[in-house]
Amino acid sequence: MPALDAIVLATSPYRETTLIVSLLTRSEGVIRVLARGARRKGKVQAAFEAYAWVRGEFRLPAASGKLGTAGGVGLVKSWDYLRRDLARLAYAGVGLETLGRLAEEAPPEPYYFEEACRFLTVLEDAAGPGSVLVALLLRLLHHAGFPPHPGEGLDPAAPPATCFHHFATHRLEIARPEPDRHDGDAHRYHVMPLSGEMVRAIGEGLRRPPPLDGSWQLPARAGREALTWLIRVWEDHLNHVLKSAEFLERMVLGSRARRGPR
Repeated sequence: MPALDAIVLATSPYRETTLIVSLLTRSEGVIRVLARGARRKGKVQAAFEAYAWVRGEFRLPAASGKLGTAGGVGLVKSWDYLRRDLARLAYAGVGLETLGRLAEEAPPEPYYFEEACRFLTVLEDAAGPGSVLVALLLRLLHHAGFPPHPGEGLDPAAPPATCFHHFATHRLEIARPEPDRHDGDAHRYHVMPLSGEMVRAIGEGLRRPPPLDGSWQLPARAGREALTWLIRVWEDHLNHVLKSAEFLERMVLGSRARRGPR
């Protein structure tokens, strides 16, 4: 079995001492394996805690949708700060879930694993952990090739008081589209109002990927809005509701109205 580096994305119980583990690997993308004995207390159990960086031997699944097996797994780094700081744990959850879902849909490449390690390392000591998550989500949009871009006549350095993100075209526009004449509410699910203050704050991040080193900071109010918006953007692109976003909303952002049908 090949030795692989991996980040633990999620676990679920399988049998009395066995876990099903979802892993973001450096070279094989996302895999799911059976980890026998992983529910027993000790070093093996610690290695499979959420977001741990592990190294071990994994028999890869024989086919898509099948389970591989884990053996000889050791802990490389656990990022202990996540167990002491629920807010940073919430930020980490959204970042890692987004990374994992994107890596599942893309060909295997080291980028996703390396970005996850960089994100978790910087998140520990960053003065603005929310800005670190915003930077990651913007970087992933650039890497995937579909960052939102200003529509004609919109200067992100000096936007008007309100802009609208058109999800169908990935564009930020000044004018809100007219409602569909057959469904007066239809436009709600295809655009999202954004404050000019927030668009101005992230303008540089729309043009090029922001650094993921803790130096890129947003004002608190703009950062909160940017996170709500970027979660919606990624849920739309992935066609998947980010489960970790609910925890982030309760712990950090406060409750938000659930969006309409997708």
